[in-house]
Amino acid sequence: MCSPNIRAGTEAKAQRSIGGKGRARDGRDGNRSEGFLSTRINDSSGSGLPDKRNGTMTILQGNKRFVETQFKLEKDLEELVRSQSKILFGENTIFITKRKLKGLVLGNTIPDGFLFDLTEAENPEFYLVEFELQQHDFNRHICPQITKFFGFFRNTASQNNLAKNLFSIISADLVLKSEFKKYLGEKEISMFLMDACENSQNILLVIDGEKVELTEIMNTCTDTWGKLVKIMKVKAFTDENETLVSVEPEFVDIQKKPGDEVLEGEHLTTSQRAMYAAEISMRRNSDVSMSEAAKKMNISRVSAHIAKKIKLANPALAKLVKSGKMSLNEAGMKIATPTRQEGSAVDLS
Repeated sequence: MCSPNIRAGTEAKAQRSIGGKGRARDGRDGNRSEGFLSTRINDSSGSGLPDKRNGTMTILQGNKRFVETQFKLEKDLEELVRSQSKILFGENTIFITKRKLKGLVLGNTIPDGFLFDLTEAENPEFYLVEFELQQHDFNRHICPQITKFFGFFRNTASQNNLAKNLFSIISADLVLKSEFKKYLGEKEISMFLMDACENSQNILLVIDGEKVELTEIMNTCTDTWGKLVKIMKVKAFTDENETLVSVEPEFVDIQKKPGDEVLEGEHLTTSQRAMYAAEISMRRNSDVSMSEAAKKMNISRVSAHIAKKIKLANPALAKLVKSGKMSLNEAGMKIATPTRQEGSAVDLS
């Protein structure tokens, strides 16, 4: 039997007490009570509630007792997240399930979904999404599944193939196409998809509980697991009529904002620092000037200014600079060359 009311919350903030009605950071209305961001939704997905999980967390809210429950199947977790994707990921995201991409294979496996975060339309993030259950064996199930995705990010042909398949799906779905155009404007969807698949490399692993092996492998394999994989724990707690959904961490916290912190001992090139400075000053609602951002990243204002011009002219090149795969000078030359061929030079100073 489906729960008529679903409420989404953040377990990580459960110790903070917030009363009354508020507005989440992405602009949606919701009730914040006892640390949970809660929004009532009618659930007509047809999926049953998970089984009660013995010996685990219980949440007391008012005179209600919510007991942690266990998803019977991976598809139950997937259906819950799919039906509430705008709440769990944010209003400025688009989630496409694997059901729309029948027969599509990436590295001999099929991701459970594809997520586009368009909060910053000029700097979108793309995620391959995989759903797993805590009860799944790490070595025989979870690790092989995720590892196959690493090969996809190293294979340009596979990336282009995915972009083409996604474009076919979006083109055939007027609602989906309209949603993308709302963010992209005049930009071609096909080009956006190719840029996203090539330059935004993320794997979002959604799991219903703690898995010790995940922490160990992400701390050990920092160039693959530690760099590409983001983990979101989603748990369900039910009483007779309602379900609380806890999320840890919130999706908005999964992706670090540029310049929010520069870890001690982390060595960035001058080009990378310049790009971070540009992004800090360009961030939506930012009150940090270019000079302040440059000072924060310990680079010259001129370098930050060049980085900004590169980012505005070609976001894909900006990502390469930010990742350390291309220098600021190389990227500057690439955006300047086509204009010079037309008889005028680009001022990068």
